[in-house]
Amino acid sequence: MQMKISPYFQLAASLFVSVSIAHAAPCPAEGDCEVCKAADESSESCAADCQNELCAAAIKEAKLVKLAYLVDGMKCESCSAVISKSLEKLEGVTIIDLSPYNKLVSVKFDPELSSAEAVAKAIDDAKFDIVGERVTLAVDGMSCGSCEKKISTEIAKSKEMKLISVSADKGLLVVDVRPAELELEEGEEAAEPVVPADMVASAVKLAGFKVVK
Repeated sequence: MQMKISPYFQLAASLFVSVSIAHAAPCPAEGDCEVCKAADESSESCAADCQNELCAAAIKEAKLVKLAYLVDGMKCESCSAVISKSLEKLEGVTIIDLSPYNKLVSVKFDPELSSAEAVAKAIDDAKFDIVGERVTLAVDGMSCGSCEKKISTEIAKSKEMKLISVSADKGLLVVDVRPAELELEEGEEAAEPVVPADMVASAVKLAGFKVVK
């Protein structure tokens, strides 16, 4: 007897998330913060221990984890409302977007208060299925349309990835990843979990570019 499972549901423990480094955040005080000046002569970044009100807010925001899940079955505003109600029960989680049209659930959360596993469980509790992830990565080395085409071509080679956008100007790549279902014989153990961001990063590397983490 065979059973089909999506490797996506195995991601909870090893999900790749991109977390901005607090002290690398642009200084919102625009160089007027004395603490940041002392920590960085260029005044372009916030000191990790800065208590300036603007800087403290930027540091807090930079520590948040952002996730965008592709959700099957979300067809209307009522569906969005059901998922929203489930997510609102989680401490430290803020909903960025719930889009029935794109079947996308985007959130950000404080990793000290919540987790990717908790977000995934909340969606599951609302009786919807996570089938993939929208991955946004910063890419180093893109400088022209030809660079964009190289990456687009590499992404297109995989049936599990769909290019949403690629911008040489912004140095950003956005890809929807839907890992294929695996067919397992009864009693057969699943392979190593598939990590969407790693799949995209591998394609970027094959195209001759590097993901900035």
